[in-house]
Amino acid sequence: DEEPRLGEYQDLDSVPMHVQKEVSEFFNTYKNLEGEDKWAQVTGWSDRAAAMRRIEECRKRWFAVGIRLEDMEEKERELETRIQKVEEREQLVESRLKAVESALTRAKK
Repeated sequence: DEEPRLGEYQDLDSVPMHVQKEVSEFFNTYKNLEGEDKWAQVTGWSDRAAAMRRIEECRKRWFAVGIRLEDMEEKERELETRIQKVEEREQLVESRLKAVESALTRAKK
């Protein structure tokens, strides 16, 4: 579902100058809330074709890394399973340690 207010914008020429200024101001200031070491600066605008090329380049870089949402979810499930097994082993070790401590205490008496 497209944002209805943006449907009339087909290329940079169709975006009113005031809207361009608002967008520039937003990107120039929004990082200020994150601290002094964060910043952004709008240095210019490009046409639709350049934007589409940039989006495609970013997609290619993203997928070149080999990270897909499904892969991340699978890795998360695997890690949760491993964490559960470690916690179970930890409980077993603690239980055995208590048994040994108890036996040592009885042996000293």
